[in-house]
Amino acid sequence: MFCLFLSQFFTPKQPSPQNPKANGNTYPKAPTLLLYDKIDTTVIAWGYDAQRKALLPGCKGILVDRFKLCLDPEIRDSIILLNGLTSVKVISDYLRLFHKYILSELNSTLGAVYDPTRFKYSLTVPAAWDDSAKAIMRRAAIQAGIISQSNHPSRLVLTGEPEAASLFCDKQSKQFKLGSGDRFMICDAGGGTVGLIVFEHSQDRSTMTLKEITKGSGKSCGSTFLDLNMRNILMSRLGHHANENKAAIDNLIKYFVTTAKPEFEDGEDAYFPLPQLMNISASELAAMDVVDGSLHIAMEELREKVFDPVVEQVFELISGQLRKALNISTIFLVGGFGQSKYLLKRIKEKFVSKVVSIAAPNRGEMAVTRGAVLYGLNSADCTTHVRYMHRRDIPERKVTKVDGSVRAINCFQVYIRKGDIVIADECISQDFYIFYPNQSNSVLTLADLYVYDGDGIPPRYTDSPGVHKAAHFPIITKCLPCAKNGDIIPVKTIMYFGQTEIFVQTIVGNQTIIYTWPFDTDV
Repeated sequence: MFCLFLSQFFTPKQPSPQNPKANGNTYPKAPTLLLYDKIDTTVIAWGYDAQRKALLPGCKGILVDRFKLCLDPEIRDSIILLNGLTSVKVISDYLRLFHKYILSELNSTLGAVYDPTRFKYSLTVPAAWDDSAKAIMRRAAIQAGIISQSNHPSRLVLTGEPEAASLFCDKQSKQFKLGSGDRFMICDAGGGTVGLIVFEHSQDRSTMTLKEITKGSGKSCGSTFLDLNMRNILMSRLGHHANENKAAIDNLIKYFVTTAKPEFEDGEDAYFPLPQLMNISASELAAMDVVDGSLHIAMEELREKVFDPVVEQVFELISGQLRKALNISTIFLVGGFGQSKYLLKRIKEKFVSKVVSIAAPNRGEMAVTRGAVLYGLNSADCTTHVRYMHRRDIPERKVTKVDGSVRAINCFQVYIRKGDIVIADECISQDFYIFYPNQSNSVLTLADLYVYDGDGIPPRYTDSPGVHKAAHFPIITKCLPCAKNGDIIPVKTIMYFGQTEIFVQTIVGNQTIIYTWPFDTDV
């Protein structure tokens, strides 16, 4: 989970701040870890510091990890948070501490020009997340104090991880000889998720744009699932001694994460330095394949039980994208897991006959973060296919208005059609009218957003088969000055569809109301 903090004084080429309390770890990202007090669930530590303190003797805190996966619609029900913790709380706690640290770093770096009120934020989200997960992320960012509810929605931009990575890779188009019209696939393999998308590079004399060719796809099959597979091997090796040696297993996993996993190339067996084990005899250690104080794990076992089950899931995702888009010239492998030499080798072996070039760009683990900077600087570089037909319902259906006219209720007003290409930051507007007042002393207009993903002629009504409500926009304004009962009040609704979220701006009379997509999970 990564935020990008952008000011006009920083460029994507500047080095990232050092990780707090990383104990010499040079990996440019902080682990998604929080250590909570068991009693009052206050945060004791985060990131590397949480990892370190959780391993200290006598630690009685609760280490919470992989909580980003709570927002994955496919596996969220299998992620259990203890002591009444919720996904919004743990994510907002992490973002709050991360934000505090970054602001401290920027303050010491920028000096007199440091002004947080001028910062714009870009928060990246996996391709596999649904709209409710994105709404939770925005709510968590507000709860963390990164932005306030009153800020303009554009101050925090939610950017898809594959889309951000595509900007990073496209900046290296000359190195990989990408020409106008060439298509490339982003395979963003991170710790929790793997996300993929196909873009087309377009270049004319003055501008460069990216056109989204396929709908982004993804799955929770990142490198942390290698850690789980490794833990299963260790638990099996220790057998009935596993429960009393949890600290030793945690240390072995730490060694796997920092050393064995990134170095694995399917060539040599691995030897894990074995910490002190409790109540295990010499004969039992020999049966566990402990050699000279190190736990021996054969290369075949690592490949077949740890790496390949996850790699095969990545293959399925890549194959799915290749079925959707033809003539892909390059696959860019980015993200932390994307730097695995074994993963790169296996992908090349599997898809060499279908794709001309398969590459892991330099500093690919930073592709999403640096791409998010580029997106914040100029989101108009991206164009996207809109994959649904969005329609807006009207308040009345077959009713007589104040002026005597008859109107139908719950009908559609088309904003965009399935397959339309919408440039980022391009607005689509519609003009309506209401009669004043709509409810008591205020004007209330319900601008609900509906989605229809079918083909052919769209349904006429919002309750037709195949149509479902996607978002709820209750537009409430103060009393309009000089307006009298029965007056016709113009309403203009402007929607921005080219981003990860939908932004809605509604102008009622002389008042303006702004919403992001307020996805209602109860709808």
